[in-house]
Amino acid sequence: AGPQHPRGRRADRRVPLGTSRPLRTGAILRGRRRPRASDAHVFPAARGRLSGSPLPARLRPPQRPSSSGAMATEEELPDFDEEENAEQKESKEEAGKEGGEAKKGSYAAIHASGFRDFLLKPELLRAIVDCGFEHPSEVQHECIPQAILGTDVLCQAKSGMGKTAVFVLACLQQLDASEKAVRTLVICHTRELAYQIKHEFDRFAKYFQDVKTGVVYGGMPIAQDREMLRDNCPHVLIGTPGRVLGLLREKDLKLNKLTQFVLDECDKCLDKFDMRKDVQHIFAETLKKKQVMVFSAAMSPDPRSLCKTFMQDPHEIRVDEESKLTLHGL
Repeated sequence: AGPQHPRGRRADRRVPLGTSRPLRTGAILRGRRRPRASDAHVFPAARGRLSGSPLPARLRPPQRPSSSGAMATEEELPDFDEEENAEQKESKEEAGKEGGEAKKGSYAAIHASGFRDFLLKPELLRAIVDCGFEHPSEVQHECIPQAILGTDVLCQAKSGMGKTAVFVLACLQQLDASEKAVRTLVICHTRELAYQIKHEFDRFAKYFQDVKTGVVYGGMPIAQDREMLRDNCPHVLIGTPGRVLGLLREKDLKLNKLTQFVLDECDKCLDKFDMRKDVQHIFAETLKKKQVMVFSAAMSPDPRSLCKTFMQDPHEIRVDEESKLTLHGL
């Protein structure tokens, strides 16, 4: 037997042909020594490393964290895509702009759908674009699809949520301007509100050539209203209860072809006894088969129950708090 090695059997290991010392594969795996050309016939993984192809994941040496003062290697640097980074930056800026505009807007909540989803007339869509509206509010998203189908609507929501646009778009969508007669009647409690509603009708009906709107209210000579109804009868009439009832009693206003009856700010119209009585008389003069739409910012139980007597299976929408929408009567 030959001389004993101090470390036992380690001296009995055979040295591969062409090498001067034992091949330490573990040292190569741990990254302590780079593979050589002479290791290729014994350590197959070194063949791929010498040829330039990457080692398998299980054979790669562990990455050592770079020191604070040393430069990181290419393998340690994260992938950076300039185009992707630019797109992310633009999306963040647009999101910030939209958030700022939402705070300045008059609507409490904006829905992701568009007005084109309602299948409105092209004239209405053009007017909506001119007004700068892109997305409907939550109230409009829930009311307009039902209103344009002729369903009775009872909507309670705070000011600034787009209630006026609901009945304006619904009435213009269904309006038949071929006949010279009042097709839509809107009742409100003040002359200022009557002019605001007329302005909304004119704004959305700008691309309808034959649609005419008119407004009547107390405090002005009734002869002017008679002349307007006789010579230039509007398709959409907005007025206060007292003046509308006076024209009906004098037979100057005919509602035998009315298709939409709208009561805006119904809590104000039904609050006083005289005005409530006038509204009931006006409603009694209309056709039984018609669409009724009632809107209000706040409504107590008594006016609500009275409004429901005017309607048939209404689609009821109630916004009790800001950006909190509740559907009733579905």
